[in-house]
Formats: sequence, structure tokens, C-alpha cells
Amino acid sequence: MGPITHQLPADKVQSLFNEMQLYPTRAQVSEMLHCAKECADRNTASYLTFGEFCLFATELKRCYDKGIPRSNHLARLLERDGQEKKRQTRKMSKTLSKQEVFLGGSCNPTTWRHDIAIPLLKNLGITYYNPQVAEWSAELIEQEYLAKQSATVLFYVIDRQTRNIVGMIEAANFAGARRKLVLVIDSYKPGQTVGGELISSDEYEELNGGILMLQDLVERQGIPVFNNIPIAINCTAKVLREKLTVQDLTVTDMAQPVKMGHLQVGDKLIKLRQAFDALDSSRSGQISLTDVCMAYRLMTNRKLSVTELRNIVSGQTGNGESTTKVNFEEFCTIVAELKGGSNGVAESEKCFCPFFLNPIIRFIEWTLCGRPLRALPVNNTCLRDVFLAGDLADYT
Repeated sequence: MGPITHQLPADKVQSLFNEMQLYPTRAQVSEMLHCAKECADRNTASYLTFGEFCLFATELKRCYDKGIPRSNHLARLLERDGQEKKRQTRKMSKTLSKQEVFLGGSCNPTTWRHDIAIPLLKNLGITYYNPQVAEWSAELIEQEYLAKQSATVLFYVIDRQTRNIVGMIEAANFAGARRKLVLVIDSYKPGQTVGGELISSDEYEELNGGILMLQDLVERQGIPVFNNIPIAINCTAKVLREKLTVQDLTVTDMAQPVKMGHLQVGDKLIKLRQAFDALDSSRSGQISLTDVCMAYRLMTNRKLSVTELRNIVSGQTGNGESTTKVNFEEFCTIVAELKGGSNGVAESEKCFCPFFLNPIIRFIEWTLCGRPLRALPVNNTCLRDVFLAGDLADYT
């Protein structure tokens, strides 16, 4: 077989998936890149090869078609939260003049509300509550709380001019509570200033890690994350006008849709690598078509003949059936083709699906919401064994 050398840069991966009607989250793409780097033992996670991309695309498509669910217990928790939200809304609707949009997130010294959001909302005829006032008083706490609870859309901007600790916590909470959250994130930059202070490299890693974690949490709920306020305002107007959920927004709305953010797909590549290495006894980096058939049987419990396999690789080699060798990149491409159901092997999906997904589903059932977030690109130098939280009073 001829070598497959095509490389897809990391910044193009998500957009290419979208063109194929596949919508992984940023964290899922990061997971794919990281697992590909580990499996190929390369020094960078800056690209996917053709075979790796084919495998991930096939797996995403299969999961979308099968509709892999969240755990039953987690689904019941989300349903209960939604019912509680409706009861709270009914109670407050009698005492509060409802605003359609709550403008949350970064406050002073940011001016995004007055400069961008409010003029656009006024032009669209959308009512809003602005918590950023010239003179703040304690009486506004309850008013702001009621406005958050009653608003149809919670419009949050995480601006890099502030540290956004409260804003990130609130946005994550509203996403988990299944509220209509429209989130705009302006990511931090190395060496920037916040509040007139130059942030250290450690603080940058921590702040950026918080942003990545927030985006992962939000995208797991199927909520797209924006980086442009006017586009987000237009999407807010569509959600209100057409009574949509934020999850209904598409690429035609200039949103970045996400789907099934709870899935973990990177481990599929790791399992393939393990199967490949188990049959590469000579450590040459290549296995025969007979070995490919054996690997496929180990993974799916279904027999695949060399003749069936050669229907996939026909035209690419003139060697004999038993002497043709494939490397791991080509192996990934072949498995992706087999999983796609071509050449009469679609029946293998019946075995393939439980093999890969049952352990994952059981793991999610076991951990529920407590499963750690995916590995995010945070510098190890900012990791600590213990975080000391609580009262900041001068106790010794």
C-alpha cells in the first residue's frame, strides 16, 4: 500500500468535522489530538493524520446515529432541575417585571454592555436587565437575583479585562441547570494586564485553564460558545423570536454547534494502537492483512476474511494477499472503512458498539457528575496537590 502522509492542522480539525455534519466540542478535539500524539509517539499534538481523522469521524457518526445516552441517573437530575426552575419562574412571575435578557459576566472596567450589547438589543426591540450600575447598593442583590431567575436568556460575556471568577461560576451553574445560556468568551493572552497588573505565567495558566474548563462544561450541555458579541446577540434574538433552545442554533446562524459533548472518542485510537502492537511481534511498525483480520476479530468478535479485506485495499497494491503490509496509519483507515459499513461488514457494528461503548457507559453511570474533566492543555507547573479554600480572615 502507498504511504498516507496527509496531515490536518489542529486549527482546521473542528471546521472540517463541521463540514461533515459532525460537531465535536473543543475538549473532544483536544482529546483526539492528545491521544493521536501519544499513540504515534510524536513530539507535537498539532495535527491529525488522514487515518486518525477518518477513525474519529466514523466513530462520531456512529455515536450520533446510535444516540449514546447520558446516564439515567444524570438525566433524572437534569429533569428535576428543569421542573424546579419552572416552579421558581411561576412564583416570581407574579411579583417581577420580566426582562427577556439578563446581561451577566464581566463588569467594571468593561464597557461591552453600553458599547455593543445594549444598542443592539434596543434596535431589536429586546428587553434586558443590566446589573452594571454607576452606584451599587446592597438592595440590588435581590433585584439582580430575581432578574437572573426570570430572564428567558442569560447572556454572559467573559472578558479578559477581568479575572471573571464569579462570572465563570455563574455561567457553569446556569449551563448545568439547563437554562438558556448564551456565552461569549474572550480568551486570555500571555503577558497581558488585568486590572492594571501584569499577570504572571502561573496566573495566566490558571485563568486560561478556568476558561477551558468552563467551555468544556458548557459544551457538554450542547451549548455553543461564541467569541463575537454581535453574532451572539443576533443568535439571542433568534432564540427569543422563534422560541428555540440555544442548542438549536446552527452554523448558518454563525454559531459553533456541539453535539454529544459527553462522549469520549480518543480512547478508540488507543485501543486500536494496543491491538496493532499486540500483533506487531517484530516491532517493525507493520502488520500483514492476515494480522489485520485477526485484530478486527479481537475487537468485534466477527470473522473477516483476507478476501473481504482486499476489497478495501484493492487497486493500491499489486502484492500477494498474505505479504501485503500495512502500518498503523493505514490500519486506522481500514478500520474506519470497516466501521463505516462498506463491503457488507455493517453487521460488525452490532458487536463493535458494545465492545467500545459499554465500558464507557458503565463508567459514566458509576461516576455520574463526578467524573473528572478531560485532560485540558494546562501547564503542569501550575498544578498543586492541595487547594486551601474557605474563609480569608486572618486566622492562624
